[in-house]
Amino acid sequence: MLPPPNLPLAQELGLRDATVIVAGTVIGSGIFVVPFSVANQLSSFSAVLAVWIAGGLLSLAGALALGELGAAFPGTGGLYVYLRHGYGKQVAFLYGWSLLTLIHSESIATAWGALNLPTLLALALCGQ
Repeated sequence: MLPPPNLPLAQELGLRDATVIVAGTVIGSGIFVVPFSVANQLSSFSAVLAVWIAGGLLSLAGALALGELGAAFPGTGGLYVYLRHGYGKQVAFLYGWSLLTLIHSESIATAWGALNLPTLLALALCGQ
């Protein structure tokens, strides 16, 4: 049953919930695919570690920026709302459609490929 439309959104997420959501989003499915490619391009473990630390710091900066935007523009819609306030309805509309057709479809395909890689390799080796 849906709540009446005039009720405010329940703010029930705590620090632990937010941390788990951010960690899951950052790690995502790329953790199964990316480390080999990064390590293959770099010459030492310390270089790989430095790249991962730099990526973590960039992710932290992005999370902090989005946290500030969320505090400045409370409500539903996330990046769509922030882009609409900052750049107008046209940019927000284009972002929404690109999110649906390009951004999320790529992450779904990456997750599917990462989780099904052994099956795909077995089919390729068997000549199927």
